[in-house]
Amino acid sequence: MAANFHESSQCRKWLMVRRELEERRSADFRYLSTKEYIKLNVYYGSVMQAIAKRLQLRQIVVASAQVYFKRFYTRNSFRILDPLLLCATCIYVGSKIEESPQHIKNVATEAKNVANEMKISGGFPFDPSNIAECEFYLLEDLDFYMILYHAYRPLTS
Repeated sequence: MAANFHESSQCRKWLMVRRELEERRSADFRYLSTKEYIKLNVYYGSVMQAIAKRLQLRQIVVASAQVYFKRFYTRNSFRILDPLLLCATCIYVGSKIEESPQHIKNVATEAKNVANEMKISGGFPFDPSNIAECEFYLLEDLDFYMILYHAYRPLTS
């Protein structure tokens, strides 16, 4: 792990200029406007927040999950993987990384409950094995760079 942000993988691999982001998201921009893309990110961020609230997770877990979600969709189109499955997976991985582990069955159950509460069409049709499989795809796509430099650590210490 790098001793500071400027030597970290987050700085070296994940800081991008707007033009590079637009190139990476070009597959989505064929079907979505920039506003719609932003709305999708905000919507699925609220889904992750609702799942985390039901699991009584700390805010840093939600922040980590949202960063993983956005990083995944920086490299992939929204059409590649169901965002609801990725939301649950990011919450699960974020809780493990931030040392607040949750059982995978609890995450799947609460994701189903949130999908029903939010009246998401089709609900949450995934089970814990789907989340476990998606975890490997997420980790591989993020090149296993899971350490994040949040504002939370300096603020809480």
